Amino acid sequence: MTRLLITGDWQLRTSPPANRMDDFYEVQKGKVLQVFEIAQREECDFILVPGDFFDNPSPGIRLLIDYIRLINHPWPFKILACFGQHDLYMHNPDYSTGPLSLLQHACDKVYIAGSDSSARTPWVNTPVCKLFPIDSAFVEADPGGTTMSDMARAASSGQCAFYGLSYGDPRMGKFEAWTDDLFNILLIHDMIGPEELFPGQEIDSPEQAFKAYPTFDLIVCGDYHYSFVYKEKGVLRVINAGCLVRKTVHWRDQQLRPAAYVFDTKSGSLERFELQFAPPEKVFREVERGATAEIGDDLVELMSTIDDVDLSYEDIIRAMVEQEVAGIGKSAGEVILKLLEETLDAYRAEGLRGSLPKGEAVS
Repeated sequence: MTRLLITGDWQLRTSPPANRMDDFYEVQKGKVLQVFEIAQREECDFILVPGDFFDNPSPGIRLLIDYIRLINHPWPFKILACFGQHDLYMHNPDYSTGPLSLLQHACDKVYIAGSDSSARTPWVNTPVCKLFPIDSAFVEADPGGTTMSDMARAASSGQCAFYGLSYGDPRMGKFEAWTDDLFNILLIHDMIGPEELFPGQEIDSPEQAFKAYPTFDLIVCGDYHYSFVYKEKGVLRVINAGCLVRKTVHWRDQQLRPAAYVFDTKSGSLERFELQFAPPEKVFREVERGATAEIGDDLVELMSTIDDVDLSYEDIIRAMVEQEVAGIGKSAGEVILKLLEETLDAYRAEGLRGSLPKGEAVS
């Protein structure tokens, strides 16, 4: 039996997002601390972070020191993560560099799933102390005991194998678990969600993801910022816990209720733990609303989800042309250009783009 605490994108950062008026740095750290305390209280073996651990690949020395200290506290769990595009320099899938790799070296509890240089193989856990490489897998074996018997013991005790598909991994869509003897879990950073976030977005549905990776018992997704749970015949198959913090004034972020999920691999039970957070009006500066508000929301959504920052104005305008721009009383082109400039300015300003709650069963 393994108990997992499932989170989404953390996107840790030093500077506050545009329009946040609270002490964002401390609020963000408080969210992570809540996650750790829930994992400890619920006796979780692992916390899963499916990419975008950081908001950009140069998060700053202060942030790295603070989180290395926090993670190196004697917590009873390990952290498994994969890389998102925000963790990588210029979105380049060189998994050996960047702050997440540094964190793995600085913190004994942090492991990067699927980033091993020898074919990016899975982590496998048994209820003991450390992870060791054995053939094509990583087995959590007794100290000093790195033999195939450890693998056999892991399989016979119903333990988990953790695989990772980080952003840019060429095996996206064509990746299989190497054994069906273990409970196979895939951490993946890819755009998977129940609906498009802007017109023309390339996105796979949770059902498509499940069909694309049929050898996995559970798929834990990042990149899509909003939570969803997908079950096949009543069995949990695909999950995204949603972004840990709210970043924009878009209505989706206004409605976001940060949460984490606890999943028990033996019983199949899933509980949702909503984190403590302030109402939007206490967090975001009041934004002037008017006839162009909906279009502005869509532009903020678009800019927060595109993977490539070198899109031209024309590309973005073309993506927005299907929005409700007719009948707004002035040239749709002028409105979109004005909102686009404001949105880009906001992103440039960012640099780059008491008691804990009780869990509730997820049916």
